[in-house]
Amino acid sequence: MIMRYLKLISLMSFLFSISLWAGPFVKINSIDARVEYPDIQLRVSVQDKDKNWIAGLDEENFLVYEDGYRVNYVQVKSLEKEKDLLYLVFSIDSSKSIPQDYFQKIKKSAIDIVIASGVLERISLFRFNDRVVLLKNFTDNKSSLIEQIEKIEQHGSKTVLYDAIYDSIDLISRVEGSRKAVVIFTDGKNEGSSVTFDDVTAFANAHSIPLFIVSFAKSENIKSLRRLSKLTGGQCLEVDTIQNVPAAYQRIIRNIKSQYLIRYHTMVKPDGKNHLAEVRLKYAEVRDRDIKKFTVPRETVQIDLPPFKQMLLVAIMLLFTFVFIALLVYLVKRSRRYPEPVRSKKKRPFFENYSNRQESLYNNTSGSLDEDDLYPVGVGDKSHETIAPTNQEYYSSAWLLLQDGKENKKFVLSRDEVVIGSSDESHIIIRSRGVSKKHSCIKKIEGNYFLFDMVSDNGTFLNGTKLLRPKQLYDWDEIVTGPITFIFRGSTF
Repeated sequence: MIMRYLKLISLMSFLFSISLWAGPFVKINSIDARVEYPDIQLRVSVQDKDKNWIAGLDEENFLVYEDGYRVNYVQVKSLEKEKDLLYLVFSIDSSKSIPQDYFQKIKKSAIDIVIASGVLERISLFRFNDRVVLLKNFTDNKSSLIEQIEKIEQHGSKTVLYDAIYDSIDLISRVEGSRKAVVIFTDGKNEGSSVTFDDVTAFANAHSIPLFIVSFAKSENIKSLRRLSKLTGGQCLEVDTIQNVPAAYQRIIRNIKSQYLIRYHTMVKPDGKNHLAEVRLKYAEVRDRDIKKFTVPRETVQIDLPPFKQMLLVAIMLLFTFVFIALLVYLVKRSRRYPEPVRSKKKRPFFENYSNRQESLYNNTSGSLDEDDLYPVGVGDKSHETIAPTNQEYYSSAWLLLQDGKENKKFVLSRDEVVIGSSDESHIIIRSRGVSKKHSCIKKIEGNYFLFDMVSDNGTFLNGTKLLRPKQLYDWDEIVTGPITFIFRGSTF
C-alpha cells in the first residue's frame, strides 16, 4: 500500500515538473540553404520557462538531425553581440471599441517603446480600425514616429485586427534579415476581417515572425491575445499590470536579438525537394526540439561524368552553338538578298514617333496599306515586270534623311512599300496643306528602290525635276514632297 502511494507521489512530481518546464524552449527562426550551399545555416532562439534568453550554450547543448539522420559535426555561435538590424512593425488599434483612458495608455506605451528603441532598430507604423493604413515605413527617426503616433485618433465602426496583423507580417517578411517582430497595440476585438485567427498564426509561423501584443488585463479578449502571442513565439504585455512597459519591451527585444547560429555540412543534393531539419536542445533538465522544412534549389545542369567526358561534352556543345550561329547569320543575309513579299495586312509599328515639329512630321504605326492605295490608276502597272531596274547594284538596306535645316532625322525603309502623305494611313506623315493624303510612295523591287507619285496635287520632285513616272532611286538622291526634303541613302551588299 505504501509503495502505491510512493509511486503516485513520484508520478505527480514528474507531471508537475513537466508542467513547470513546459516549452517551447528552442525555436528554429530561419534556415539558409542557398547562400553557402552545401553548408546549411540555422538561426535558433533558446528561452527558459520565463521567456528569458539562455546564454552560454555550445555544441554540447544541440543535436541536429537532417531527414531523420543525425549530423555528426555542427558549429554553434552566439549572435547576441552581432550588429544586425532589428526590424519591428507597430500596429495601433484606433477603433472606438477601446475606452478612451486605455487608448491613451496604449499610445503612451507605444511612444515610450519608441523612445527606448536602440540605434539598430528600424520601426514601421500602422494604424487600423475598419481599414488598415500604413503611416510610416521602416525608419530610425524617433521624432517622426512619435509625431505620427500622437496624431492617431479614434474613429471607424469596425476593428479589422486580423487584417492588420496579416498586413504587418506581409510587410516585415519582405525585409532581409532574421531579426524581426510585430508589436500590436489593441484590446483584442476583431470584426470584419477577411482572415481568421488560424490564418494569421500560420502566416506568422511560416515566416518566423513572433507577435508581441500590448493590451490590458481587463480586456474580454485577453485570453485570445495571450494564446496568439504564445503560438507565434511572442509575448503579451498588459499595460495595467506592468509597472515599466519600456523595461519589459527591452527584455523582449534582447530575446529577439539573442540567437544562436548553427552551421553544418549537408548531405542533401540540390534536388529542389522539401527536407526536414530538426534541432534538439539539452540544457540542464530541459529537453526540447523544433523541426522546420527547407529546400535546396535544383541545379540547372547536373553533370556527373569523368573530367575527360565533361570536356568532350563541353566541346560538342560549343561546336553546336557555333554551327547554329553560322546558320542563323546565313539565313539573315539570304532573307535580305531575296526578301519575300509582304502578304500580311496585320497592323504593326514602323518608325519612331517624331513630335513637336512645325510641320508635325511623325510616324504612323497603323500598319501596311492595300495595293489599291499604293498604286492608284495612272501611276503604273502593279507587276514587277513593268519596272526593270537599270542598276544591278542591290541595296541591303535604305533610309531617308529629313532635311529641315536644324537636324537630320533618319527613317529606315524596312518595308517593301512606304507611303508618304498627310493621312493617318501613311507610313511617314507630313502635316501640311501642300501634301496630299497619299502623296508619294517608295517601293523596293529586286533589291532596288523606286519612287512613285501617287497623283498628288502639287507633285513629287526628284533632284529638282517633277516626277511624271516611277524613277529608280540612287544614293544621295533628293526627294521633295510638299515643304519637306528627304535625302535617299542606301547601303549595298
